[in-house]
Amino acid sequence: MTTYTKSQLSSLNEEELIQIGADEYNLELDDSMSKTALVEEIWASIKASIKASKENEKDAKESLDSTPADKKEKVKITIAKGGENDPDYVTPAINGRVWQIKRGVEVEVPKFVARHIQKLTQTVYKPVQDSSGKVIGKKAEEVARFNVQTNF
Repeated sequence: MTTYTKSQLSSLNEEELIQIGADEYNLELDDSMSKTALVEEIWASIKASIKASKENEKDAKESLDSTPADKKEKVKITIAKGGENDPDYVTPAINGRVWQIKRGVEVEVPKFVARHIQKLTQTVYKPVQDSSGKVIGKKAEEVARFNVQTNF
């Protein structure tokens, strides 16, 4: 996802703003909105994403810093095997630390790593059909990136 400044957004036309809002921020904007309203809507979404990212980073850091390494709460997880083109390992990275987790094998990781993996999403585009069944567009939908079984 590209992060835009407010001035960069203001320099775009309405059509570009609607496209960016739909493609990158999963917003349903329409051409009846003023350019200022479009910019404000996208800008609010950007600020919310940044705030959520900072909160997740803070939670992870607090979890890492608050307890000694040998006392960190751990949980067992199993990440389902992917398709033939998916790698055998998932490698989440949080605050400069990286874990390599083999798919299909139960492993023990810190609880915040398990939460992080469960929150990962990917965008899937599904066809939108009119009443006659003709495909008239695509709708973005956020779905879980990994199928994770957790034993808390």
